[in-house]
Amino acid sequence: MTYLPPANGGRINLTIGGNTAGAGSLVSSGTATLVGGNNITLSQNGNAITISGGAGGAAGSNTIGISNLGNAAGTTGVISGSALQYALAGGNNVTLSQSINGSSGTVTIAAASQTAQTQSNVQALYDGANSIATGTVRFSNSNGISFGINGQTLTASHNGITSQSNQTVGLYATGNTTQNSSTTLDARSLTFNGLGGVSVGYSNGSVQISGATGGGGGGGGIALANSETAYTSGTANLAVAGGAMTIASSTAAPNSQSFNFSVPQTSSLSATGGLSISTNGSTISMGVPSQTTLSRFESPEGIFTALSTVPQGSLSLNHIYVPFNVTGSAARIAGSLSVATFSSATTASANMSLWMGIYTLNGSTLSLASSGSANNGFQWSQSASSTYNNSNVNGIRQLTVPMNVNMTPGEYWIGAVLSSATTYTGTSNGFTIFGNSLMHNTGAIGIIGSSTSAGRDVMLLQGIYSTTTSAMPASIANTQVVNTVASHAMRANFYNVIYNATY
Repeated sequence: MTYLPPANGGRINLTIGGNTAGAGSLVSSGTATLVGGNNITLSQNGNAITISGGAGGAAGSNTIGISNLGNAAGTTGVISGSALQYALAGGNNVTLSQSINGSSGTVTIAAASQTAQTQSNVQALYDGANSIATGTVRFSNSNGISFGINGQTLTASHNGITSQSNQTVGLYATGNTTQNSSTTLDARSLTFNGLGGVSVGYSNGSVQISGATGGGGGGGGIALANSETAYTSGTANLAVAGGAMTIASSTAAPNSQSFNFSVPQTSSLSATGGLSISTNGSTISMGVPSQTTLSRFESPEGIFTALSTVPQGSLSLNHIYVPFNVTGSAARIAGSLSVATFSSATTASANMSLWMGIYTLNGSTLSLASSGSANNGFQWSQSASSTYNNSNVNGIRQLTVPMNVNMTPGEYWIGAVLSSATTYTGTSNGFTIFGNSLMHNTGAIGIIGSSTSAGRDVMLLQGIYSTTTSAMPASIANTQVVNTVASHAMRANFYNVIYNATY
Protein backbone atom coordinates (compact mmCIF):
# COMPACT_ATOMS: atom_id res chain seq x y z
CA MET A 1 0.00 0.00 0.00
CA THR A 2 1.43 3.44 -0.91
CA TYR A 3 1.01 6.05 1.65
CA LEU A 4 0.18 9.50 0.47
CA PRO A 5 0.18 12.36 2.80
CA PRO A 6 -3.29 13.31 3.66
CA ALA A 7 -4.51 16.45 2.21
CA ASN A 8 -6.28 17.36 5.40
CA GLY A 9 -3.18 17.56 7.61
CA GLY A 10 -2.58 13.91 8.29
CA ARG A 11 -6.01 12.86 9.19
CA ILE A 12 -8.47 10.45 7.33
CA ASN A 13 -12.14 9.79 7.72
CA LEU A 14 -13.19 6.08 7.96
CA THR A 15 -16.80 5.30 7.13
CA ILE A 16 -18.51 1.90 7.14
CA GLY A 17 -21.64 0.98 5.22
CA GLY A 18 -23.61 -1.92 3.92
CA ASN A 19 -24.09 -4.80 6.36
CA THR A 20 -22.43 -2.94 9.28
CA ALA A 21 -22.28 -3.15 13.01
CA GLY A 22 -21.37 -0.21 15.19
CA ALA A 23 -20.93 3.27 13.82
CA GLY A 24 -18.39 4.87 11.57
CA SER A 25 -15.87 7.23 13.20
CA LEU A 26 -13.01 9.59 12.32
CA VAL A 27 -9.54 8.16 12.64
CA SER A 28 -7.26 11.15 13.17
CA SER A 29 -4.00 9.48 14.04
CA GLY A 30 -2.43 6.15 14.48
CA THR A 31 -3.12 3.03 12.56
CA ALA A 32 -6.53 1.84 11.23
CA THR A 33 -6.85 -1.83 11.88
CA LEU A 34 -9.19 -4.19 9.95
CA VAL A 35 -10.49 -7.12 11.92
CA GLY A 36 -12.22 -10.18 10.45
CA GLY A 37 -15.23 -11.75 12.16
CA ASN A 38 -18.29 -13.96 11.61
CA ASN A 39 -16.56 -16.21 9.08
CA ILE A 40 -14.74 -13.24 7.47
CA THR A 41 -11.01 -13.70 7.11
CA LEU A 42 -8.59 -10.89 6.42
CA SER A 43 -5.13 -11.57 5.00
CA GLN A 44 -2.33 -9.18 3.92
CA ASN A 45 0.19 -9.71 1.30
CA GLY A 46 2.44 -6.68 1.10
CA ASN A 47 0.23 -3.82 0.62
CA ALA A 48 -2.73 -6.06 -0.43
CA ILE A 49 -5.40 -6.96 2.09
CA THR A 50 -7.67 -9.87 1.12
CA ILE A 51 -11.09 -10.18 2.67
CA SER A 52 -12.78 -13.54 2.23
CA GLY A 53 -15.91 -15.05 3.64
CA GLY A 54 -16.31 -18.57 4.94
CA ALA A 55 -17.23 -21.26 2.45
CA GLY A 56 -20.82 -22.66 2.45
CA GLY A 57 -21.18 -25.45 4.92
CA ALA A 58 -22.74 -28.87 4.54
CA ALA A 59 -26.44 -29.59 5.00
CA GLY A 60 -27.54 -28.20 8.25
CA SER A 61 -24.71 -25.67 8.47
CA ASN A 62 -26.61 -22.93 6.60
CA THR A 63 -30.31 -23.53 7.51
CA ILE A 64 -33.26 -21.58 8.79
CA GLY A 65 -35.98 -23.24 10.90
CA ILE A 66 -39.66 -22.27 10.18
CA SER A 67 -42.29 -23.05 12.80
CA ASN A 68 -46.08 -22.62 12.67
CA LEU A 69 -47.51 -21.18 15.85
CA GLY A 70 -50.87 -19.89 17.01
CA ASN A 71 -53.80 -20.37 14.55
CA ALA A 72 -51.70 -22.63 12.29
CA ALA A 73 -52.33 -24.72 9.28
CA GLY A 74 -49.96 -27.05 7.48
CA THR A 75 -46.70 -28.37 9.00
CA THR A 76 -43.39 -26.98 10.26
CA GLY A 77 -40.40 -27.42 8.00
CA VAL A 78 -36.70 -26.63 7.47
CA ILE A 79 -35.30 -24.78 4.49
CA SER A 80 -31.58 -25.42 3.81
CA GLY A 81 -29.09 -24.23 1.29
CA SER A 82 -27.00 -21.24 0.58
CA ALA A 83 -29.98 -19.10 -0.33
CA LEU A 84 -33.37 -18.76 1.34
CA GLN A 85 -36.40 -19.13 -0.91
CA TYR A 86 -39.79 -19.52 0.81
CA ALA A 87 -43.25 -18.85 -0.74
CA LEU A 88 -45.97 -17.23 1.29
CA ALA A 89 -49.66 -17.90 0.28
CA GLY A 90 -52.74 -16.02 1.41
CA GLY A 91 -55.89 -17.79 2.61
CA ASN A 92 -59.08 -17.44 4.74
CA ASN A 93 -59.67 -13.77 3.88
CA VAL A 94 -55.86 -13.02 4.13
CA THR A 95 -54.24 -11.24 1.18
CA LEU A 96 -50.42 -11.18 0.48
CA SER A 97 -48.76 -8.50 -1.66
CA GLN A 98 -45.03 -7.98 -2.50
CA SER A 99 -43.02 -4.88 -3.40
CA ILE A 100 -39.34 -5.13 -4.58
CA ASN A 101 -37.02 -2.13 -4.70
CA GLY A 102 -33.47 -2.92 -5.82
CA SER A 103 -31.93 -5.44 -3.50
CA SER A 104 -34.70 -5.07 -0.91
CA GLY A 105 -38.35 -6.17 -0.93
CA THR A 106 -41.47 -5.93 1.18
CA VAL A 107 -44.24 -8.53 1.74
CA THR A 108 -47.57 -7.08 2.97
CA ILE A 109 -50.09 -9.34 4.76
CA ALA A 110 -53.66 -7.91 4.91
CA ALA A 111 -56.92 -9.39 6.37
CA ALA A 112 -60.53 -8.32 5.75
CA SER A 113 -61.57 -5.52 8.01
CA GLN A 114 -63.61 -6.68 10.99
CA THR A 115 -66.34 -4.86 12.88
CA ALA A 116 -65.65 -4.78 16.52
CA GLN A 117 -68.46 -6.32 18.57
CA THR A 118 -69.32 -5.15 22.00
CA GLN A 119 -71.39 -6.86 24.62
CA SER A 120 -74.27 -4.43 24.02
CA ASN A 121 -74.67 -5.71 20.41
CA VAL A 122 -75.09 -9.37 21.40
CA GLN A 123 -78.73 -10.51 21.58
CA ALA A 124 -79.91 -13.69 23.32
CA LEU A 125 -81.94 -16.23 21.26
CA TYR A 126 -84.73 -17.93 23.19
CA ASP A 127 -86.99 -20.82 22.05
CA GLY A 128 -89.18 -21.04 25.13
CA ALA A 129 -86.91 -23.46 27.01
CA ASN A 130 -83.29 -22.54 26.12
CA SER A 131 -81.46 -19.33 25.35
CA ILE A 132 -78.19 -18.55 23.52
CA ALA A 133 -76.43 -15.34 24.40
CA THR A 134 -72.89 -15.99 23.14
CA GLY A 135 -71.08 -18.24 20.72
CA THR A 136 -72.09 -19.34 17.24
CA VAL A 137 -75.75 -19.64 16.25
CA ARG A 138 -76.53 -22.15 13.49
CA PHE A 139 -79.83 -22.53 11.63
CA SER A 140 -80.75 -26.04 10.44
CA ASN A 141 -83.14 -26.95 7.57
CA SER A 142 -86.11 -29.00 8.80
CA ASN A 143 -89.79 -29.80 7.93
CA GLY A 144 -89.65 -28.09 4.56
CA ILE A 145 -88.02 -24.88 5.87
CA SER A 146 -84.69 -23.85 4.25
CA PHE A 147 -82.25 -21.13 5.43
CA GLY A 148 -79.84 -19.09 3.32
CA ILE A 149 -77.51 -16.04 3.56
CA ASN A 150 -77.71 -13.21 1.08
CA GLY A 151 -75.03 -10.67 1.93
CA GLN A 152 -75.70 -9.70 5.53
CA THR A 153 -79.29 -11.05 5.36
CA LEU A 154 -80.51 -14.36 6.71
CA THR A 155 -83.44 -15.76 4.66
CA ALA A 156 -85.88 -18.60 5.39
CA SER A 157 -88.34 -20.23 2.94
CA HIS A 158 -90.96 -22.99 3.12
CA ASN A 159 -91.05 -25.56 0.34
CA GLY A 160 -94.79 -26.40 0.77
CA ILE A 161 -96.30 -29.84 1.29
CA THR A 162 -94.26 -32.32 -0.67
CA SER A 163 -95.39 -35.67 0.65
CA GLN A 164 -98.77 -37.01 1.66
CA SER A 165 -97.16 -39.44 4.07
CA ASN A 166 -95.68 -36.75 6.34
CA GLN A 167 -98.14 -33.89 5.79
CA THR A 168 -101.25 -35.07 7.66
CA VAL A 169 -103.86 -33.64 9.97
CA GLY A 170 -105.38 -35.46 12.91
CA LEU A 171 -109.18 -35.06 13.03
CA TYR A 172 -111.21 -35.98 16.11
CA ALA A 173 -114.97 -35.80 16.60
CA THR A 174 -116.59 -35.57 20.02
CA GLY A 175 -120.11 -35.09 21.33
CA ASN A 176 -122.95 -35.79 18.89
CA THR A 177 -120.90 -37.62 16.27
CA THR A 178 -121.60 -39.73 13.23
CA GLN A 179 -119.39 -42.10 11.27
CA ASN A 180 -115.67 -42.03 12.28
CA SER A 181 -114.90 -40.42 15.63
CA SER A 182 -111.21 -39.94 14.81
CA THR A 183 -108.98 -40.34 11.80
CA THR A 184 -105.80 -39.08 10.13
CA LEU A 185 -106.28 -37.13 6.90
CA ASP A 186 -104.02 -35.84 4.16
CA ALA A 187 -103.73 -32.11 4.76
CA ARG A 188 -104.16 -31.42 1.05
CA SER A 189 -107.52 -33.25 0.82
CA LEU A 190 -109.23 -32.15 4.04
CA THR A 191 -112.87 -31.26 3.20
CA PHE A 192 -115.95 -30.35 5.21
CA ASN A 193 -119.34 -31.85 4.31
CA GLY A 194 -122.66 -30.69 5.75
CA LEU A 195 -125.12 -33.43 6.79
CA GLY A 196 -128.54 -33.55 8.42
CA GLY A 197 -129.50 -29.90 7.92
CA VAL A 198 -125.98 -28.60 8.66
CA SER A 199 -124.48 -26.24 6.07
CA VAL A 200 -120.76 -25.54 5.67
CA GLY A 201 -119.32 -22.36 4.15
CA TYR A 202 -116.04 -20.44 3.86
CA SER A 203 -115.68 -16.68 4.32
CA ASN A 204 -112.75 -14.37 5.15
CA GLY A 205 -110.32 -17.19 5.95
CA SER A 206 -112.68 -19.13 8.23
CA VAL A 207 -114.87 -22.23 7.88
CA GLN A 208 -118.45 -21.50 8.95
CA ILE A 209 -120.71 -24.36 10.09
CA SER A 210 -124.40 -23.69 10.80
CA GLY A 211 -127.40 -25.90 11.54
CA ALA A 212 -131.05 -25.44 10.58
CA THR A 213 -133.21 -23.79 13.23
CA GLY A 214 -135.28 -26.42 15.01
CA GLY A 215 -138.90 -25.97 16.00
CA GLY A 216 -140.11 -25.30 19.50
CA GLY A 217 -137.06 -23.27 20.45
CA GLY A 218 -135.01 -26.38 21.09
CA GLY A 219 -132.45 -25.64 18.41
CA GLY A 220 -132.76 -29.14 16.95
CA GLY A 221 -135.02 -30.92 14.52
CA ILE A 222 -136.19 -34.26 13.26
CA ALA A 223 -136.27 -35.87 9.82
CA LEU A 224 -139.65 -37.01 8.50
CA ALA A 225 -139.81 -39.72 5.86
CA ASN A 226 -142.45 -41.62 3.98
CA SER A 227 -142.21 -44.31 1.33
CA GLU A 228 -141.27 -41.78 -1.36
CA THR A 229 -138.88 -39.22 0.12
CA ALA A 230 -137.33 -37.79 3.29
CA TYR A 231 -137.68 -34.23 4.63
CA THR A 232 -134.77 -32.87 6.67
CA SER A 233 -135.46 -29.14 6.49
CA GLY A 234 -138.29 -26.71 6.02
CA THR A 235 -141.87 -27.27 7.18
CA ALA A 236 -143.58 -30.63 6.76
CA ASN A 237 -147.38 -30.41 6.63
CA LEU A 238 -149.67 -33.30 7.52
CA ALA A 239 -152.83 -33.39 5.41
CA VAL A 240 -155.76 -35.75 4.90
CA ALA A 241 -155.98 -36.76 1.24
CA GLY A 242 -159.47 -38.20 1.53
CA GLY A 243 -161.89 -40.02 3.74
CA ALA A 244 -163.13 -39.08 7.20
CA MET A 245 -159.74 -38.90 8.96
CA THR A 246 -158.88 -35.81 11.00
CA ILE A 247 -155.49 -34.57 12.27
CA ALA A 248 -155.12 -32.28 15.30
CA SER A 249 -152.09 -31.08 17.26
CA SER A 250 -151.96 -31.03 21.05
CA THR A 251 -149.97 -28.77 23.36
CA ALA A 252 -151.53 -29.88 26.63
CA ALA A 253 -150.03 -32.54 28.90
CA PRO A 254 -149.72 -35.45 28.83
CA ASN A 255 -149.84 -35.43 24.99
CA SER A 256 -147.99 -32.16 24.40
CA GLN A 257 -146.05 -31.73 21.16
CA SER A 258 -148.06 -34.48 19.50
CA PHE A 259 -150.39 -35.02 16.54
CA ASN A 260 -153.69 -36.86 17.05
CA PHE A 261 -155.13 -38.86 14.15
CA SER A 262 -158.84 -39.68 14.35
CA VAL A 263 -161.04 -41.88 12.18
CA PRO A 264 -164.70 -42.94 12.61
CA GLN A 265 -165.41 -45.93 14.75
CA THR A 266 -164.96 -49.33 13.17
CA SER A 267 -167.77 -50.28 10.82
CA SER A 268 -168.72 -53.76 9.78
CA LEU A 269 -169.77 -55.10 6.42
CA SER A 270 -172.50 -57.69 6.01
CA ALA A 271 -173.59 -59.42 2.85
CA THR A 272 -177.19 -59.88 1.77
CA GLY A 273 -178.73 -61.74 -1.08
CA GLY A 274 -176.20 -63.37 -3.34
CA LEU A 275 -173.35 -61.06 -2.22
CA SER A 276 -170.39 -62.63 -0.38
CA ILE A 277 -167.62 -60.88 1.62
CA SER A 278 -164.20 -62.25 2.51
CA THR A 279 -161.04 -60.79 4.04
CA ASN A 280 -157.37 -61.57 3.48
CA GLY A 281 -155.14 -59.52 5.76
CA SER A 282 -156.08 -55.91 5.07
CA THR A 283 -157.93 -56.77 1.85
CA ILE A 284 -161.73 -57.06 1.78
CA SER A 285 -163.19 -58.90 -1.19
CA MET A 286 -166.85 -58.79 -2.19
CA GLY A 287 -168.44 -60.83 -4.90
CA VAL A 288 -171.56 -62.40 -6.25
CA PRO A 289 -171.96 -65.80 -7.84
CA SER A 290 -170.66 -65.72 -11.37
CA GLN A 291 -173.35 -65.12 -13.96
CA THR A 292 -174.26 -67.82 -16.38
CA THR A 293 -173.16 -66.97 -19.90
CA LEU A 294 -175.38 -68.28 -22.67
CA SER A 295 -174.27 -68.88 -26.23
CA ARG A 296 -177.92 -69.21 -27.37
CA PHE A 297 -180.87 -67.00 -26.48
CA GLU A 298 -184.42 -67.23 -28.01
CA SER A 299 -187.28 -64.81 -27.66
CA PRO A 300 -190.23 -65.10 -27.32
CA GLU A 301 -190.52 -68.68 -26.11
CA GLY A 302 -193.35 -71.18 -26.18
CA ILE A 303 -195.58 -69.71 -28.92
CA PHE A 304 -194.65 -69.80 -32.60
CA THR A 305 -197.24 -68.80 -35.20
CA ALA A 306 -197.71 -66.58 -38.26
CA LEU A 307 -197.90 -62.86 -37.54
CA SER A 308 -198.14 -61.05 -40.92
CA THR A 309 -196.37 -60.62 -44.21
CA VAL A 310 -193.43 -58.23 -43.87
CA PRO A 311 -193.50 -55.37 -46.38
CA GLN A 312 -190.35 -54.35 -48.27
CA GLY A 313 -188.01 -52.15 -46.14
CA SER A 314 -190.17 -52.30 -43.03
CA LEU A 315 -188.21 -52.28 -39.72
CA SER A 316 -189.75 -54.14 -36.78
CA LEU A 317 -188.49 -53.41 -33.23
CA ASN A 318 -188.97 -56.13 -30.59
CA HIS A 319 -188.48 -55.29 -26.86
CA ILE A 320 -186.74 -58.19 -25.03
CA TYR A 321 -185.42 -58.87 -21.49
CA VAL A 322 -182.12 -60.72 -21.16
CA PRO A 323 -181.60 -62.30 -17.67
CA PHE A 324 -178.14 -63.75 -18.40
CA ASN A 325 -174.87 -62.88 -20.06
CA VAL A 326 -175.22 -63.71 -23.73
CA THR A 327 -172.52 -64.05 -26.38
CA GLY A 328 -173.15 -64.87 -30.02
CA SER A 329 -171.80 -64.54 -33.54
CA ALA A 330 -175.09 -64.70 -35.47
CA ALA A 331 -178.80 -63.86 -35.31
CA ARG A 332 -181.83 -65.18 -37.19
CA ILE A 333 -185.58 -64.91 -37.71
CA ALA A 334 -188.10 -67.45 -39.03
CA GLY A 335 -191.08 -67.30 -41.42
CA SER A 336 -193.05 -68.97 -44.13
CA LEU A 337 -192.07 -68.63 -47.80
CA SER A 338 -194.50 -69.21 -50.70
CA VAL A 339 -193.60 -68.99 -54.40
CA ALA A 340 -195.87 -68.86 -57.47
CA THR A 341 -197.16 -71.96 -59.29
CA PHE A 342 -196.60 -72.44 -63.02
CA SER A 343 -198.10 -74.89 -65.58
CA SER A 344 -194.95 -75.09 -67.67
CA ALA A 345 -191.31 -75.88 -66.96
CA THR A 346 -189.77 -73.04 -64.98
CA THR A 347 -186.43 -72.19 -63.33
CA ALA A 348 -186.36 -69.18 -61.00
CA SER A 349 -184.37 -67.62 -58.13
CA ALA A 350 -185.03 -65.23 -55.27
CA ASN A 351 -182.84 -63.03 -53.02
CA MET A 352 -183.99 -62.20 -49.51
CA SER A 353 -181.77 -59.42 -47.95
CA LEU A 354 -181.92 -59.26 -44.14
CA TRP A 355 -180.56 -56.60 -41.74
CA MET A 356 -180.64 -57.13 -37.99
CA GLY A 357 -179.45 -55.02 -35.05
CA ILE A 358 -179.45 -54.71 -31.22
CA TYR A 359 -180.34 -51.39 -29.53
CA THR A 360 -179.99 -50.02 -26.01
CA LEU A 361 -182.04 -47.19 -24.50
CA ASN A 362 -180.37 -43.85 -23.71
CA GLY A 363 -183.00 -41.57 -22.20
CA SER A 364 -185.81 -41.68 -24.76
CA THR A 365 -183.62 -42.69 -27.74
CA LEU A 366 -182.61 -46.13 -28.97
CA SER A 367 -178.88 -46.42 -29.84
CA LEU A 368 -177.45 -49.12 -32.09
CA ALA A 369 -174.99 -51.38 -30.20
CA SER A 370 -174.33 -54.11 -32.82
CA SER A 371 -175.62 -55.02 -36.28
CA GLY A 372 -175.16 -57.36 -39.26
CA SER A 373 -176.60 -58.08 -42.71
CA ALA A 374 -176.69 -60.95 -45.23
CA ASN A 375 -178.32 -61.94 -48.52
CA ASN A 376 -180.28 -65.20 -48.35
CA GLY A 377 -180.51 -66.39 -51.96
CA PHE A 378 -182.15 -69.55 -53.34
CA GLN A 379 -183.27 -71.13 -56.61
CA TRP A 380 -186.06 -73.48 -57.62
CA SER A 381 -187.45 -75.19 -60.77
CA GLN A 382 -190.42 -77.31 -61.88
CA SER A 383 -191.23 -79.52 -64.83
CA ALA A 384 -193.85 -78.84 -67.49
CA SER A 385 -196.32 -81.40 -66.13
CA SER A 386 -195.98 -80.31 -62.48
CA THR A 387 -198.68 -78.21 -60.96
CA TYR A 388 -197.13 -78.07 -57.46
CA ASN A 389 -194.61 -75.69 -55.91
CA ASN A 390 -191.12 -76.93 -55.25
CA SER A 391 -191.03 -78.38 -51.80
CA ASN A 392 -187.42 -77.21 -51.32
CA VAL A 393 -188.61 -73.61 -51.38
CA ASN A 394 -192.08 -73.39 -49.92
CA GLY A 395 -192.66 -73.76 -46.17
CA ILE A 396 -191.20 -72.40 -42.91
CA ARG A 397 -187.62 -71.23 -43.41
CA GLN A 398 -184.97 -69.34 -41.34
CA LEU A 399 -183.07 -66.27 -42.51
CA THR A 400 -179.68 -65.51 -40.82
CA VAL A 401 -177.08 -62.74 -40.53
CA PRO A 402 -173.57 -62.69 -38.91
CA MET A 403 -173.44 -60.35 -35.90
CA ASN A 404 -171.16 -60.04 -32.86
CA VAL A 405 -173.14 -59.96 -29.63
CA ASN A 406 -171.99 -59.49 -26.00
CA MET A 407 -174.92 -58.66 -23.73
CA THR A 408 -175.12 -58.41 -19.95
CA PRO A 409 -178.43 -58.83 -18.10
CA GLY A 410 -180.88 -56.02 -18.93
CA GLU A 411 -183.42 -54.84 -21.51
CA TYR A 412 -182.68 -54.53 -25.22
CA TRP A 413 -184.46 -53.93 -28.56
CA ILE A 414 -183.80 -56.22 -31.52
CA GLY A 415 -184.72 -55.01 -35.02
CA ALA A 416 -185.13 -56.74 -38.39
CA VAL A 417 -185.57 -55.36 -41.99
CA LEU A 418 -186.42 -57.48 -45.07
CA SER A 419 -186.02 -56.66 -48.76
CA SER A 420 -186.66 -59.28 -51.49
CA ALA A 421 -186.20 -59.65 -55.26
CA THR A 422 -187.09 -62.42 -57.77
CA THR A 423 -186.06 -63.31 -61.36
CA TYR A 424 -189.42 -64.46 -62.68
CA THR A 425 -192.65 -62.85 -63.82
CA GLY A 426 -195.84 -63.71 -62.07
CA THR A 427 -197.26 -63.61 -58.61
CA SER A 428 -194.64 -62.16 -56.22
CA ASN A 429 -193.44 -64.39 -53.49
CA GLY A 430 -194.03 -63.23 -49.92
CA PHE A 431 -192.44 -63.87 -46.50
CA THR A 432 -194.76 -64.26 -43.55
CA ILE A 433 -192.91 -63.59 -40.29
CA PHE A 434 -193.55 -65.89 -37.31
CA GLY A 435 -193.64 -65.09 -33.60
CA ASN A 436 -195.96 -64.65 -30.58
CA SER A 437 -199.44 -63.66 -31.81
CA LEU A 438 -201.17 -63.57 -28.39
CA MET A 439 -200.35 -59.89 -27.98
CA HIS A 440 -203.31 -57.61 -28.81
CA ASN A 441 -203.22 -55.68 -32.03
CA THR A 442 -203.02 -52.46 -30.04
CA GLY A 443 -199.59 -51.82 -28.59
CA ALA A 444 -200.65 -49.04 -26.19
CA ILE A 445 -202.90 -48.92 -23.16
CA GLY A 446 -205.02 -45.80 -22.96
CA ILE A 447 -205.35 -43.62 -19.89
CA ILE A 448 -208.89 -42.87 -18.63
CA GLY A 449 -209.94 -39.50 -19.92
CA SER A 450 -207.40 -39.51 -22.75
CA SER A 451 -207.36 -40.71 -26.33
CA THR A 452 -205.61 -43.92 -27.33
CA SER A 453 -202.69 -42.00 -28.87
CA ALA A 454 -201.84 -40.69 -25.41
CA GLY A 455 -201.67 -44.18 -23.92
CA ARG A 456 -198.73 -46.04 -22.46
CA ASP A 457 -196.82 -48.71 -24.42
CA VAL A 458 -197.72 -52.27 -23.52
CA MET A 459 -194.13 -53.17 -24.40
CA LEU A 460 -191.87 -50.09 -24.23
CA LEU A 461 -190.96 -48.79 -27.73
CA GLN A 462 -192.06 -52.04 -29.41
CA GLY A 463 -193.48 -51.36 -32.86
CA ILE A 464 -192.62 -50.44 -36.44
CA TYR A 465 -190.09 -47.78 -37.51
CA SER A 466 -191.94 -44.85 -39.00
CA THR A 467 -190.08 -44.88 -42.37
CA THR A 468 -188.85 -47.58 -44.70
CA THR A 469 -185.09 -48.32 -44.68
CA SER A 470 -182.50 -50.64 -46.22
CA ALA A 471 -180.17 -50.63 -43.18
CA MET A 472 -180.23 -50.29 -39.41
CA PRO A 473 -180.43 -46.63 -38.26
CA ALA A 474 -177.75 -45.57 -35.75
CA SER A 475 -180.40 -44.07 -33.44
CA ILE A 476 -184.20 -44.08 -33.23
CA ALA A 477 -186.23 -41.50 -31.28
CA ASN A 478 -189.22 -42.72 -29.29
CA THR A 479 -191.49 -40.65 -31.56
CA GLN A 480 -190.29 -42.70 -34.55
CA VAL A 481 -191.65 -45.98 -33.15
CA VAL A 482 -195.30 -46.53 -34.21
CA ASN A 483 -197.34 -48.87 -31.98
CA THR A 484 -200.82 -47.34 -32.07
CA VAL A 485 -201.64 -48.70 -35.56
CA ALA A 486 -203.45 -52.04 -35.48
CA SER A 487 -201.14 -55.10 -35.63
CA HIS A 488 -197.86 -53.05 -35.46
CA ALA A 489 -196.91 -54.02 -31.92
CA MET A 490 -197.92 -57.64 -32.51
CA ARG A 491 -196.04 -57.87 -35.82
CA ALA A 492 -192.92 -56.60 -34.01
CA ASN A 493 -193.18 -59.48 -31.51
CA PHE A 494 -191.25 -61.71 -33.95
CA TYR A 495 -189.27 -64.80 -33.13
CA ASN A 496 -185.47 -64.25 -32.97
CA VAL A 497 -182.41 -66.22 -31.93
CA ILE A 498 -178.89 -65.10 -30.94
CA TYR A 499 -176.31 -67.88 -31.08
CA ASN A 500 -172.74 -68.89 -31.99
CA ALA A 501 -172.30 -69.96 -35.60
CA THR A 502 -169.75 -69.86 -38.40
CA TYR A 503 -170.63 -68.38 -41.80
